[in-house]
Amino acid sequence: MSKKVTLATIAHTCGISVGTVSRALSEKPDSNPETKASVLETAAQLGYQKFNGMADRKELRIGIVYCQKSEEFYERVTAGILDAERELQKNHPVRVTLLRTEYLEQKEQSELLQSLCPDDFDALLINSASNGNGVLIDQLIAQGLPVATFNTDAPTSERLFFVGTNAYQSGCMSASLMGKLMGEKGKVLILGNFAGSSCWMDRFSGFCSVIQNDFPNILLMPSIQCYKSDHIVAQEIKTLLAENPDITGIFPTNATCTCGTIEALRELDRKDLSVVGYDLSSGTRAALIDGYCDAVLHQNPYRQGYLAVKCMTKYLLNHQLPDRNEISLPTNIILKYNMATC
Repeated sequence: MSKKVTLATIAHTCGISVGTVSRALSEKPDSNPETKASVLETAAQLGYQKFNGMADRKELRIGIVYCQKSEEFYERVTAGILDAERELQKNHPVRVTLLRTEYLEQKEQSELLQSLCPDDFDALLINSASNGNGVLIDQLIAQGLPVATFNTDAPTSERLFFVGTNAYQSGCMSASLMGKLMGEKGKVLILGNFAGSSCWMDRFSGFCSVIQNDFPNILLMPSIQCYKSDHIVAQEIKTLLAENPDITGIFPTNATCTCGTIEALRELDRKDLSVVGYDLSSGTRAALIDGYCDAVLHQNPYRQGYLAVKCMTKYLLNHQLPDRNEISLPTNIILKYNMATC
């Protein structure tokens, strides 16, 4: 029995990405004419059966790989996913399956991805734990399974598209605000999971770039790797503040580190530190009001989950990809004065 010819097969033969092949086959106006001709010729030579959508399928099965942490961020992501599913079901049966890991870690997510049977799904949406999982994503795509990422990306993979925010840009925004809050001088502590997703490293890189270029009198302390729970982060913060009483600013690069920072500062009753963190929740709202946090970067997690499901379903039904392979949602700076708008 001959092996099924997939988009990945054509991409490998042509030496281009799966997304480029998909655009060429789907009559996208931005497709390069020479590339389009090459793709069509290769597809014909390989005997590719052009995709006509899955409108006749009884049910579309989309697996969602992400984190099960009880943060309000992921609760909002889930709400967006399920609302999109309900809306889509009015016109076509769509079933999402939530495939959740305890933490957003490469090893744990890799084990989950390796355990999946591609035949059980029509597509996967992955909250990528690491660039290192790009190889596994490409293996799934090579087996004919469409894969896209959301919230955190695997940019070196052949994923179809990414839905999320610009992490580097948000790091730059955080640094610009932090520098002004600190009066352009002092010592700042950075917390996060820098061994994980490229998202956190991009935030870190953007932050450090702006601080070093625009605020030469602010000293960047060595970054601290901590993220597994609010309480662990809080204990780490209290120890670091005791050992480094000259710290004047803290930049936690994710929701867990932000909540842990707030917990520590509440216990110490410290409102004198400048804090710019991530994600709007009941805890960060209270901290903004009470003065234990100056600002948070809001990523609209609901919209991320919602759009990821909508875009993948559109692709499955009509073979239509988004106009751009990165759907960048705005990152909003939230202060106590404007949080009622979110």
